[in-house]
Amino acid sequence: MCKLQSNMGALHLYTPLELEECAGMVQGLLTSEGPACTFNSVHPDGDVHWFHGSHNLSDGPAKHNTTKRVGEGGWLTIHSNLQWESSDVPFNCSLKSSKSGRYIANTLIHKSASAHGASRSLPNGVRSHGPLRIFLCISVLLAVTLK
Repeated sequence: MCKLQSNMGALHLYTPLELEECAGMVQGLLTSEGPACTFNSVHPDGDVHWFHGSHNLSDGPAKHNTTKRVGEGGWLTIHSNLQWESSDVPFNCSLKSSKSGRYIANTLIHKSASAHGASRSLPNGVRSHGPLRIFLCISVLLAVTLK
């Protein structure tokens, strides 16, 4: 739901609104084959990048599989799994926006994040907060549009 208040009065019946980029819930877990992550409610498209410590595994020989599915309302669900043996060093699964080139969501997967547990997200301001994040994205866009 979006509520628009304008200082332009009732002369303008429509205000264009474009959602730049958002990622809803992020889940990460460690399976028997390696770490896996799922980004839900993604807009626009994005690419998953895997990190092991400070090393970017996406550009190297590490094998990973990423699938994308368009759901209700045009939102994407992006799932990626990395074939890598367990490690004491955590894995970082990050989603890079194809529109801006910025990382818009990520999750840190520890050795203790099993298939029955949830992963922890990095406290760096880019982790997902579901509906709150979508509301904030729309609010910022409205503020920029109305200036």
